[in-house]
Amino acid sequence: RASIPPRTTLCAVPLQSTLAAQDLLSNVESFQKLHTFANVNYPSFTNDDILALAVSVARTGTSGDPFIDKFTKFTQNFPSSYNSTIFYSPESLASKTLLHTSLYHETQMLQTQIAQDWEALLKLLDDFKLTHPEVKNGSGGAFFPAGAEAFPLEEYVHALFSVYSRAADLDLSLSTTDSTSISERVRILCPFLDMFNHSATSETFHKFDAKSGKIVIVSGDSEIPAGSEVFLNYGPMPNSKLALFYG
Repeated sequence: RASIPPRTTLCAVPLQSTLAAQDLLSNVESFQKLHTFANVNYPSFTNDDILALAVSVARTGTSGDPFIDKFTKFTQNFPSSYNSTIFYSPESLASKTLLHTSLYHETQMLQTQIAQDWEALLKLLDDFKLTHPEVKNGSGGAFFPAGAEAFPLEEYVHALFSVYSRAADLDLSLSTTDSTSISERVRILCPFLDMFNHSATSETFHKFDAKSGKIVIVSGDSEIPAGSEVFLNYGPMPNSKLALFYG
């Protein structure tokens, strides 16, 4: 074992190995059609919903779309359960340690909002299936899960929390055809990057390297001692938010 010197590139992930809502809308016709339909009928359909739906579809490995299916192994390796209060039952949430805390009230509000969003998403998917029966998966069935039996609340919460806890916001600087560059902020699911735990004192950071087309994770200005865990700093946030969105 050896210490890690300052400003060391710890790993580099090609951008094409990451999953972003923008990429789904650019590369997957089924998501393009759903997004267009949702813009007219369900304006509350968010990028997090798009990613959560992609996680759920990719985990089945039966979409028949090569862009989606290349993320099957990645999403199947997500934890089967998470230790967040979002998953607590009313009885667990009302325990003596949580009952009179801000986390209790924040969790209640988020659980209610997620349940409402799930019901709206089920309605969207049902209506989309009726108006776009041609959108099929590789087995000839519906590409998107439709109905509470095919897409239960528990599955939606797990997929959504996978996005909450594992996605990262990234500033992309991309070159255009006229040799200028544009900056775009995207929310991505990125292999390896999503495995780093949080520390408020960590100097390690991630960025997009336009020259290589990769997302790089780089140590900060201080040496990291041998045998130490390498953390990322998720940003300033209270412990209640860490417990709620990261577990």
